[in-house]
Amino acid sequence: MWPFRQFREGNPNDLFRELAAASVGDRTPMDVYRDFRAVFLGTEQGKRVLNDILTWCHLGHSSIKPGPVDPYAVMASEGERRIGLRIQTVMSAEPTAKPKQQNR
Repeated sequence: MWPFRQFREGNPNDLFRELAAASVGDRTPMDVYRDFRAVFLGTEQGKRVLNDILTWCHLGHSSIKPGPVDPYAVMASEGERRIGLRIQTVMSAEPTAKPKQQNR
């Protein structure tokens, strides 16, 4: 079931308001890592959605199509690819804790 009531009813602006209200301001890198892994790796549906997103982001193959090169299409594809790489980066390695500053 879609978690955002207003969006089910067809009003995208209400969805964005609900997303803003749900956002947590002071998340640590570890919070982000855990959230992404829980959402995308916690269920079979999450794994399928992650696979769809990474496929749309051209991960695993070139974003440049054969034939004449359209620089605008390449830039758009590379933007999509960058999102996929960011998701992959966030989920790939557990963040390390920053060392505490030493007093001298």
